[in-house]
Amino acid sequence: MKRLVKLLSYIPVVLLVIIYTKHSIEAFIGVKYMYDILNILELDILSALVLLVLVGFHDALVATILLFKEKLVPKLSTVYVYIWAGIWPIVPRFILWGGGAPFDWIEVLIFTKLSTISYYLLLRRNTIKLNLKIS
Repeated sequence: MKRLVKLLSYIPVVLLVIIYTKHSIEAFIGVKYMYDILNILELDILSALVLLVLVGFHDALVATILLFKEKLVPKLSTVYVYIWAGIWPIVPRFILWGGGAPFDWIEVLIFTKLSTISYYLLLRRNTIKLNLKIS
């Protein structure tokens, strides 16, 4: 039973990693959603290409850090990683909203809740490990 609970506690972070990986791939291949943002920003072709590549690398980096934070950047505080993962989706929504599209609160709330739950469950796992070592 404990093993099942432990496995279930990883679901929110796995969902975050999947979503960020999907967005990274979408940025690299240039889906319509990305072009809507670029049209609102009114960028030339070279700037748009650079922005898509940067967004693709950023989202891939967030997914990688969520998975391998302790090995890649152990000095980076975990809370900052989860705050960034939860807040970053607000930026493109505000750009689209500024261009006249309705603000998509649902996706922002999903990211925010997943990152909050992931961080909470990570703290719970660490607390349980600490209590087991003390006992």
